[in-house]
Amino acid sequence: MKTLKSTGSKIVLSTSFVVGLLFVTDMNNEASAYADPTEYSPQPSSSETAIQADVLRAGDRGQDVENLQQDLIYAGYPVADDGIFGTETENAVTSFQQNQGLQADGIAGPATQGALDNVDASTSRQDSAIEVTEVSTDNSEPVVTTASNETSSGLSQSIADTARSVLGTPYAWGGSSTAGMDSSGFVNYVFQNNGIQVERTHAGMWASTGVHVSLSDLQIGDVLFYEGTYNTQGASHSGIYVGNGQMIHSGGGSEGVSYADINNSYWQQHFIGVKRFY
Repeated sequence: MKTLKSTGSKIVLSTSFVVGLLFVTDMNNEASAYADPTEYSPQPSSSETAIQADVLRAGDRGQDVENLQQDLIYAGYPVADDGIFGTETENAVTSFQQNQGLQADGIAGPATQGALDNVDASTSRQDSAIEVTEVSTDNSEPVVTTASNETSSGLSQSIADTARSVLGTPYAWGGSSTAGMDSSGFVNYVFQNNGIQVERTHAGMWASTGVHVSLSDLQIGDVLFYEGTYNTQGASHSGIYVGNGQMIHSGGGSEGVSYADINNSYWQQHFIGVKRFY
């Protein structure tokens, strides 16, 4: 009997142990199931998915592109708000990304659009980079004073002085002398007279050596480039910045070498960028 009781006791204990073991094993399995990263990894919300899909790039068209262009204009990067993501818009996006320390790929993804949304107009490029501190009140040469963020070296000032020295020179297709000069011929004349060789055409200058700079870093002596001013691909016009939101260029028709306001809507619509050759 003692043996039976002893055996029974062992049987009961063994059964309890088995039941307990099964219970613990089941709990562990359940806990393991809830910890399975492939089954319970966080999934993106619908709003996060929408943001990831909200990427604008060259070739896109529509209201979203127009909204992007208006944000760029507000931030001081003049583009045409025509709803077409072309070269002008891509260059503006790239410049903005460079200034914001973002990946400068010309693609307006969530990070770029978010940075544009946070731009404070009071410190935007448009408000500060081309601020006019003093202008003349008649049709004579504007008073050239340096805006708060404009700097000039002896060479850059010499470039501006040379540009002013040929004001009134008539426009002449293919010309690059004081007898007459076209727009790229004017830029060539000014830089050659300051010991700097540049390409003869606008497209050549735009694609050649020289440093691309943003409008926020615009300095006297820099060359502003434009496209679509006549029926040709790429850069088609340029002018030399002389301060106060003014450039000197050789315009067609009766204008010849003259001043132009770079804030003018026409020039803003055709603007593609700035290069520094000195």
